[in-house]
Amino acid sequence: KSPRSRETMERCLGDTNCVLAAEHGAWMKWGSGSLWECQLKNFDEAWLKEIQNPLEYYTERTPGSFIERRGVSVAWHYRDCDIGHGAWQAKQLHVSL
Repeated sequence: KSPRSRETMERCLGDTNCVLAAEHGAWMKWGSGSLWECQLKNFDEAWLKEIQNPLEYYTERTPGSFIERRGVSVAWHYRDCDIGHGAWQAKQLHVSL
C-alpha cells in the first residue's frame, strides 16, 4: 500500500501488470487495463470540507507549507518550513482539528 495518489501510482507504475494500491489502500487497480476502484463503501466527503478552513488558516501562517488533496484524503505538509515553526504549527493544527 502506498500513500501516493492514483495519478502518481499510474504515472510511475501504470504500465506494469501488478496490483496497485493508492492512498493507503483506499484505491485499488487490479492489473494493467483495469480501472481504479474505491475500496471505501459509502464514502462521505463532508469531513474534508469541514477541515478545509483550518488547513488553509495554518497554511497561510506557515511559509513553505502546503495542502495536498487526494481522492479520499488530505495531507498538510510542512517539510519545507522552518523545522521549529512547522512542528509548532502542526501541533496547533492538530489541536484545532
